Amino acid sequence: AKAGFHRLRSQGSLIRDADPGLFLYRQALDGHSQIGLACCCRVQDYLDDVIRKHERTRKDKVDARTRHMRAVDANTGPVFLTFRDHEPLDHLMALDSSARPGFHFRSDDGVTHTGWKVADPAPYIEAFADIPEFYVADGHHRTASAARAAQEIALAQSRDSIDGTSESDWFLSVLFPASQLTILSYNRVVRTRG
Repeated sequence: AKAGFHRLRSQGSLIRDADPGLFLYRQALDGHSQIGLACCCRVQDYLDDVIRKHERTRKDKVDARTRHMRAVDANTGPVFLTFRDHEPLDHLMALDSSARPGFHFRSDDGVTHTGWKVADPAPYIEAFADIPEFYVADGHHRTASAARAAQEIALAQSRDSIDGTSESDWFLSVLFPASQLTILSYNRVVRTRG
């Protein structure tokens, strides 16, 4: 995974923006589309239950994902968070997504991905200050692993807290309004002996 990540960076498939920013991200599949704000969220908000969980996680999966994050030194997939609809945010997203996108493509699984860089993040930051909590919609293990990795890194750096000063204190997220979000089923088959 680490070699593949570095290969994508050296080939120019993945680039680091010169400045921090926010992006609108839309997914479309089978006639449904959902648009959210792609950003980094604070691990401390997850630990303080501002970002709420509703599933238990398995230790073996959190261990494996934490090792993966530490080895690659990156969040390799976003956590989907949701929040109660908020009219000012709906307005901002509709306005900013009417511009020409920075990327637009259809992946092999049939999902169309479109993204726009937000020109002025300040109105989003102000509007999100009104949102009291977020809910993990998809990515409980990724979020728990990001928290574990942040704690391990802070300890290794002799930092007393996860205060947001290190990149590891944040995790990749997309924040979707609840009315737009659709989560595809992830069915498991359990077999019993006997």
